[in-house]
Amino acid sequence: MPIFALPLQVTTGIYSLRSIEEQMPELPEVETIAEGLRRHVVGWRIAEVNFWRDNLREPFAKRALRRAVSDQLVTAIERRAKYLVIHTAADRGMVVHLGMTGSFQQAPSADQLNKHAHVGFRLRQGQQLRHVQLIDPRRFGRLDAFFGDPLQHRYLANAGVEPLTTTNLGEHLWNKSRKRKVAIKNFLMDGRIVSGLGNIYAAESLYHAQLYPFTPAGDLDRRRYHRLATASQQVLQRAVKAGGTTFRDYQDLDGNRGYFTVQLAVYGKRDQPCARCQTRIILVRQGGRSTFYCPSCQT
Repeated sequence: MPIFALPLQVTTGIYSLRSIEEQMPELPEVETIAEGLRRHVVGWRIAEVNFWRDNLREPFAKRALRRAVSDQLVTAIERRAKYLVIHTAADRGMVVHLGMTGSFQQAPSADQLNKHAHVGFRLRQGQQLRHVQLIDPRRFGRLDAFFGDPLQHRYLANAGVEPLTTTNLGEHLWNKSRKRKVAIKNFLMDGRIVSGLGNIYAAESLYHAQLYPFTPAGDLDRRRYHRLATASQQVLQRAVKAGGTTFRDYQDLDGNRGYFTVQLAVYGKRDQPCARCQTRIILVRQGGRSTFYCPSCQT
């Protein structure tokens, strides 16, 4: 059963999303994956770890990973930014980024090896066995052990604040934006400022805050940043509740699609009417990414 799977494409109206850049998992998708792992993995002991390929975005340290998780009980799984943090006993565990095409998948046995499997885990709970493989066909994922505080790991040490749990997010964004000339959409996607917001949810947040995505971040006043923070948090909360957004890459642990797709206001809606004013949604390229916005509402 896939935890993060790949076979799906959704076409919105007449516009196929195959012409957009690959979808990366953002905060709601990673949170959904973490919740699925909590149900299926927490409380199980990692009895054995097998390594088959280490050619992810960077090679992983096999010896350190074995020391961190072998014969250890999975005690907790959390999300930090766009990473999964898998805790085992004694302040150790794994930090995982699934990249574009990564997934954890259950296998009937350790012998049933997926051709794109990099790591296999044999889990035990009493007499029950469970076999889980880390699959990544395009090899953009990352995997590393941690010992001690995972938030000090090199993958996470510079991560920005969590948008859903930060009090007064608007004030944080306003303070960080002073004298910044970068466009507000790129500013919002900077993971050193705020964690977990990628292209989809940045576009949606700006639409609901009625902000033009090309406005220099330093030009917006405090009031607009508070409006943007509220919009971002509401969008993310709805997306988490819906299980994330599916285009063609993402499914949750039980193979379910992310149903926030049907709530998207602008992303993937090129040439469709804005729900507020009926003006056609525009698609442009911004910093190598697709930017969708309403030219009437977002001025």
